[in-house]
Amino acid sequence: MRISRSIIGLTLTLLIASCASSGSSSLEGSSLPSSIEPITEPTAPEVRELYENSFGEDRIPGQWDTYGIGDPFVYRFNGVYYLYASTKDSEFGVRGWKSLDLVNWEQVTGEGLQTGYVSEEAITQAAYAPEVIYLDGYFYMITSPAGNGHYVLRAEHPEGPFMAITGNFGQSIDGSFFLDDDEKLYLTRANSGNIRIAQMRSDWTANTLTLKTLDNTQIGNWTEGSYILRRNGVNYITYTGTHVTSAGYRVGYSFSEDSAVASDAYTYDPKNIILSTSPDFNGLGHSATVLGPDMDSYYIVYHNLLNSGGPIRAYSMSRLFFNGTDMMASNVKRTGNIVPDTAAFTSHNAAEDLVADGALLLSEEATGDEFTAEWNYTGSDGKAVFAYNSSSDYAYISFDGSNIELHKVGAEDALLQTIELEKSHPTDVLHTFRAIYRDGKLDLQFDNMTKLIGYDIALSGGRVGYEGVASGAIGFTGFSNYARGSSDNAEFKQGKVFANSYDLEHSNFTNGSALSKIESGFVSPSAKTGSYDLTIKSGDLARYLTYFEEEGYYCLSMSLPVAMMGQSVTISVDGATKRLDVPTYELGEGVEYFTTELGRFAIHEGSHYVSIASDLDFAFNSFAFAPATDSLASFSHDLTSLGGDAMLYANVWKIKNGGHYATSGNRQLLYVGEPTISDATIEVDINFDGATAASTAGILLRAGSEAFSTHENNDSIQGYYIAINNAQVSLRRKDYNWTTILDSAGGTFASGVDHTLRVVNTGNRIMVFVNDVEYLDVVDPSPFAYGHIGLYTDGAAASYKNLSITLG
Repeated sequence: MRISRSIIGLTLTLLIASCASSGSSSLEGSSLPSSIEPITEPTAPEVRELYENSFGEDRIPGQWDTYGIGDPFVYRFNGVYYLYASTKDSEFGVRGWKSLDLVNWEQVTGEGLQTGYVSEEAITQAAYAPEVIYLDGYFYMITSPAGNGHYVLRAEHPEGPFMAITGNFGQSIDGSFFLDDDEKLYLTRANSGNIRIAQMRSDWTANTLTLKTLDNTQIGNWTEGSYILRRNGVNYITYTGTHVTSAGYRVGYSFSEDSAVASDAYTYDPKNIILSTSPDFNGLGHSATVLGPDMDSYYIVYHNLLNSGGPIRAYSMSRLFFNGTDMMASNVKRTGNIVPDTAAFTSHNAAEDLVADGALLLSEEATGDEFTAEWNYTGSDGKAVFAYNSSSDYAYISFDGSNIELHKVGAEDALLQTIELEKSHPTDVLHTFRAIYRDGKLDLQFDNMTKLIGYDIALSGGRVGYEGVASGAIGFTGFSNYARGSSDNAEFKQGKVFANSYDLEHSNFTNGSALSKIESGFVSPSAKTGSYDLTIKSGDLARYLTYFEEEGYYCLSMSLPVAMMGQSVTISVDGATKRLDVPTYELGEGVEYFTTELGRFAIHEGSHYVSIASDLDFAFNSFAFAPATDSLASFSHDLTSLGGDAMLYANVWKIKNGGHYATSGNRQLLYVGEPTISDATIEVDINFDGATAASTAGILLRAGSEAFSTHENNDSIQGYYIAINNAQVSLRRKDYNWTTILDSAGGTFASGVDHTLRVVNTGNRIMVFVNDVEYLDVVDPSPFAYGHIGLYTDGAAASYKNLSITLG
């Protein structure tokens, strides 16, 4: 949705933003005591190449004309990424691409097919949302032509040709495979409520007798584009809604630390992790998740909407960061995205890249003491070797189709574990094996299923390779010096930063600083059960590698246990070291965590370390930097005429009854100033035109991400809405499907009379006055950090006059 900016008439005072602290803290932070030395930061590494997060023909050639890349699905097989996308409505066939880095793609072509096609089956006209999985020598594609039920197609290669092996077995649209660790295969699919799931039959149709709903997986009145990721013992299901042509198309997720498929397993994460309605980057959704090129990170791929007329869409992707059950997509923007890191060693040609050492083929390079190693090979007689230092110091896994064995070789060959598979698998086709080792514990994966987790074993770094496997039977081999999410610690963070992603090399925890898991069941936008706090001990230091796309002033906020109120923390970034005080608030019963602004920093563009220290034990779950300014400007406008260079009209307003007039039955939105305002006092006169009992008019604070598609509703915006009608004033936390009423109060506010609505927003606290009488005083534990100030109605006919704004 594009907002028109009027520059008619008035010359207005600059309205930028403020990031004033609240409670006992000051904007700058108190000066450091003489006993504390400024923190000297190490030089941060240069950021890798950046990519524009809307991929055109230069990155992905051969896209559908006037349709682009919609509903992208990326599958990693044998060390290569394969991309499949929806087919244009009027066309037949499925197109595909491949990549080694998720950024640069080339077309793939199935044998006997047109260039760039992986299938030309008759059922592939308007083949929506194709997804692929590999099992025991075959690739299976599920697609929903024109959204009318599902077909499964099969191929011997990821390039195709994919041929239909089922008829239409229904099940709505947007089918997605999930292969559980017990080797059972499931289908998730779209629904008007929560996502639905069914086990797949051996004939590759859905077993409707097993069909059920996954509770807590709904994003609105229509939920689609589901995908289940299992990572480190946690299941994350992402889903999209509500309509592909809306700027407010978005991705949410739910999590489970138990089953991935039980009806009652999932808990909502109360926020949307992919959402942007900016003119150059909106309509984001229909996602899938894939292991990154470094073999440890994960990336979420999705599309952005270029034009609703096709719809024309483009491929986008964002790095995911994890803190236990908490998951976030980093830098969901069109610009400033960092290309994925690569593995330490990769080989797609064993004959050239591996060296013979007796009966073994090994990498010349050795892993570090923590690592993820991967082997792809055919056969039942060979061994996948790792931690190889000598003929009497290494480990290996073997596979006979029914069992996987783990051995460690020292003075003798010791069998440590036998893993019995759920069924027998052919050995004359390629299989993938992965060993993940960190902190003395080993995980083993077979064809992307975890078969051993947390096995205690002492290993050191070493070479990886094979014994008893001919080079011609070997596919991709590689290793990374990251394991079980440690790449999150080494990666550049942008915006929000999880506490557990501290830099492992440059942090100092000699006094016992440690992570602790939240297990209380508490869930909020600030923190959630299953995530981890970091408690910093006196004398210790946590450092985080960050990247700032633009130079400017940034406001720091932290998500903290409520016990941290009144304490102080020392923060250092870009040459500035500040002690910041945590404000104190009275929060509602049961609130365990809150997010609050602490202070402001001037930061240069580029990479930086952020350091955190404290004199006393200080615990936090995350922190974030948001754009801000040192401006404390004021602004006034009598609203008797349209226009002004601070006025941004989302839709048509007119002058009536002496002010800006919103018509009955319509959502009306007018922003004032820039989208980086936090603390402010706003006052305006509102006069209702006719009785209004259900609809309201009012003021927006810290607002943005608005969507006005016919598929959206009054809640399709983020920010605080102070709403008033004839009988009530209320404070609403608007966030699409997560909208809540924070508080309300009754009153008599007659139509045809001016009512002065005044709102004072300081930190987490919002106070609401009508005609100089206080009606509401609310503290939000998980506040929006910044946004627009605006005038908003959800259907009331009203005129606005005499607007005044004071920042800070």
